[in-house]
Amino acid sequence: NTAGKIDALSKADCLVVPNDRQRHYFSAWDALAGGNAAYPHLFTFPLAFPSTFPLKRSAAPGSCCTFMYAGNCWPWIDSGKELRCLAKVIEGRTDAQLELLVGHPLGHGPVLFEKPQANVHEHSLQAREQMLERYARAEVAIDLYAENPERRLAFSTRTAEYLWAGLPIITYAYSDIAALVLRYQAGWVLEDHTGLEALLPNIIEDTKDRKQRSRNALRLAAEEFSLTRAP
Repeated sequence: NTAGKIDALSKADCLVVPNDRQRHYFSAWDALAGGNAAYPHLFTFPLAFPSTFPLKRSAAPGSCCTFMYAGNCWPWIDSGKELRCLAKVIEGRTDAQLELLVGHPLGHGPVLFEKPQANVHEHSLQAREQMLERYARAEVAIDLYAENPERRLAFSTRTAEYLWAGLPIITYAYSDIAALVLRYQAGWVLEDHTGLEALLPNIIEDTKDRKQRSRNALRLAAEEFSLTRAP
């Protein structure tokens, strides 16, 4: 709705976005809405959390590696291919499982699984306190989505909260968070889905590496997701 977007932006006194990709995107729309570059009112503010995660991580070394996938299943967010690949890899294993905390706010969305899967435990969305408790017991987060314009622009709360909780993430190189994940070694970055099946057994079996990347994720969140970084 081009006209609606321009109309809404023309009424804004200040525009706040979470990353530079969105700032660049909305700059063009702001100009169409009559924005004056001499008086900038479009600002990038990072997602911010308390400096430390409020819960003690409880995933014991050597325990079952729990993968976490959480959030609403919107029509434009499709992780089905990646989650089915993970389910295939962990089927029959005793040292890995997948937890899903998902909602369907529109009553429909991409189908993740056609039928129940071994080692896959699906739950509806929960209160934030309960969700964070589950994060504290998990070890790796799945942050993989079919590429589209919205996903390229996005910097989602779910991704930031994974890292804040000490969950290293598996993400794609096209994502905005990928550069930080590589810089801090706070997870794993794939070019596309074809590398996932080979990567997963290495993650499951290398407990020491998972623990180090978890510490790196906590450091990334403490240093990058802070209001002190806002302009």
